[in-house]
Amino acid sequence: MGIEGLTAALKDEAAREEAALLAAAGSRVMDIRAETDARLAALGDEARRIEAKCRAVEEALRKGAEKTAARKRLAAAEQAYAHAVREECRALFRNFMITPAYAVFVAKQYKAAAGELGTVERVEADTHTAAVLKDILGNGTVLETGPDIIDGFAAFGPKGRVAVWSTFDTRFEKAWRRGGPAYARVIAEAAKHGI
Repeated sequence: MGIEGLTAALKDEAAREEAALLAAAGSRVMDIRAETDARLAALGDEARRIEAKCRAVEEALRKGAEKTAARKRLAAAEQAYAHAVREECRALFRNFMITPAYAVFVAKQYKAAAGELGTVERVEADTHTAAVLKDILGNGTVLETGPDIIDGFAAFGPKGRVAVWSTFDTRFEKAWRRGGPAYARVIAEAAKHGI
């Protein structure tokens, strides 16, 4: 075989190897492309699942925020109604304070405090109640007025022990604990309907 034959044989061999390499590369490219397409499809599916989950979470958060805002509005309305009830009761109690029956009421409350303490050393009262108590208190009991006591009095026994807080606020709190829950339902219903 001469140089020309050898060169032709080498060229043929190189062409076959190049064709085989190109065929293998083409096959590998197709495999890689198929794998990539499958991965992209899987990633697309995952992205759609995540987006759907995010939309569901956002919707749940939106609904939760709406419910929370509605509850806050209702709670504010209930508080406003409860405050209005308390202030109306306070006005009624203050009207009661200027009647002769208030002196009888204060006398009973003071007698209960004296019975509980044995000895009442000091009484703090609002100005009006202090005027009523002035004629009721026994000798040796100190009567003071001050801004800390509103609409009633507080009786102090030996060593400063408080026996009775007979003020509108303490009486209202006691009454509210007994009847408040039922009335709170009425307030809540009124608040819902904006009444």
